[in-house]
Amino acid sequence: MKTCTIIAITLAVLTGQALAQERFGDWVYLRSSDPFDDSDRSAVAVINDDGRALMFKLMDDGLNVIYYWDKYFGGDSDNDVIVRYRIDNNPPSGEQYWRMLQGNRSAYIRMNRVAGFMREARTGRRIVIEVRDPLDGERIRSEFSLNGLDRALQRLRPR
Repeated sequence: MKTCTIIAITLAVLTGQALAQERFGDWVYLRSSDPFDDSDRSAVAVINDDGRALMFKLMDDGLNVIYYWDKYFGGDSDNDVIVRYRIDNNPPSGEQYWRMLQGNRSAYIRMNRVAGFMREARTGRRIVIEVRDPLDGERIRSEFSLNGLDRALQRLRPR
């Protein structure tokens, strides 16, 4: 299955229908709108060979960063998982609590960290993300290309 198709399916599961696709390096832009108020719900995403995805998605509260690992995690009492990441050869981030989305197979970064994450990711070549389930300690690690992310984000939120 082609990467664009896999991304479209992944995003459809998380966000609803995608209306159009456009490719920027390894990233795909998916135009989408809310069916009730027509607000922009577009996203850009990259998917790795394991079917895991990293996405930037417009939601009610603004631009969100979502990591989709496609395996059920129990999380903690606040429905959080522990995430850390490393972009290129930069020092790894500290452990952060990311809130899981419905289905407990993906999580999003807290809004106060989105701008810093995006700033660092836009200039990188690759990112490694690790999610740990506080319930049982299980870990999943994924690597994603950042090739094309800056152009994809410009398409998502033109300046």
